[in-house]
Amino acid sequence: EGAYAAEDQPTVFKITPLAQPAGLDALLAARGYRREGETSVQLLEPLIGCARDPACTLCDPLADDWLSAFTRLDATPLQHQPALRAILSRIAPPHTAALLREGGAVASCGRAVLEGEQVGLFDIATDPALHRRGCAGRLIGHLLAWGQEHGARRAYLQVELDNAAACRLYGRLGFREAYRYWYRVR
Repeated sequence: EGAYAAEDQPTVFKITPLAQPAGLDALLAARGYRREGETSVQLLEPLIGCARDPACTLCDPLADDWLSAFTRLDATPLQHQPALRAILSRIAPPHTAALLREGGAVASCGRAVLEGEQVGLFDIATDPALHRRGCAGRLIGHLLAWGQEHGARRAYLQVELDNAAACRLYGRLGFREAYRYWYRVR
């Protein structure tokens, strides 16, 4: 708490099923830490039969067209964009990004990172005007096909539980919860 206070930052603990010591979550709650960002880590296994979508293109996540699309669709504040670029530039495992276009405009975007026999999906975002039209599902299928082509046998992703539409989509695609985590913040 002192280290965070010295930097004028809120104190944040990530609570997972393996958090130590036992009872840490209850202790933090008793000390006035609020619970935020409850997230489901989900798995899809086996990864078979994934197909590329002709409306999708793969690209480098540092490419201006992908970064521009993601920051617009995710509403990333301008001041956070340099940090996002720095984080993406440090991804070491094989990775890619994808754009799905409808009528020439980007409808959905996302990223995939290959880690051994698994592919992680990140930063899935869809134009709000095109929600519930299957764009995100098609984009995810394209990214999963890329992972499968590169040896992935399973996929994982993280979704905040307050994103009900994404939770429903991932369930329809066959993803199942492995565990949850959340943050305690004060």
